Amino acid sequence: MTVVRSEPMPLTAENLLLIVDCPSWYQPTELLTRAPLLLDPGDGQGVMLAAALSKAGQEFIFTHGRTVFRQKLIESCVASSDYTAVSAIDWIFMDEAILDAADRNDRLQALLRSRQTPRLPDVIAHTPSGDGAEYMLYIPAGLVWFEGHFPGDPILPAVVQVDWAIHFGQLLGFDPDRFAGFARLKFMAIIKPGTLVRLSLFSSGAAFQFAYESVAGIHSKGTVKFLGERVDD
Repeated sequence: MTVVRSEPMPLTAENLLLIVDCPSWYQPTELLTRAPLLLDPGDGQGVMLAAALSKAGQEFIFTHGRTVFRQKLIESCVASSDYTAVSAIDWIFMDEAILDAADRNDRLQALLRSRQTPRLPDVIAHTPSGDGAEYMLYIPAGLVWFEGHFPGDPILPAVVQVDWAIHFGQLLGFDPDRFAGFARLKFMAIIKPGTLVRLSLFSSGAAFQFAYESVAGIHSKGTVKFLGERVDD
């Protein structure tokens, strides 16, 4: 598999997707919901593969981490003759909703731009429920919040974890402008760059509970309170 470019391509909706159809080297795997897309961000740094994880893929990456998962994924979905070429390409995993969206190209562009100076984690998967939701999040090393916190041994600040909980809580119908305070906040274990965490949100009246968990256990949890009831769709 060879991708040839004479010069970097601008990041536009027309040029973003080099391959939309199933790549010739791809064979179905239970780790992905569909064939990956081959993307060119137009920055001269090379192409990347974008894919959505199945339930089996989510559990595997959560349990074993990205490095082991990537190796397992390539072994399961790539014909042996293309293994070396595909191994050299970076993978990004995203919520399947992006791949199904009518404005998919625009959303992919926004996602790639946000990765240049990331302030939010990568959303690998999103599972809504009646009273809440679960997010599979990857914490990239390039997050702005790691700068200076702390040099040589970066950790994710506690205030950022709470801010992210409020950010994702908006998707449950909670208005951040009606934020009323916290309750029972606990920070039990640090979160390092490269960590995969599951953020669980559960709403109850004018509040929701959140918890960040990895294979190492619970990192933090608490309750975020608001004025009035949440706004349902």
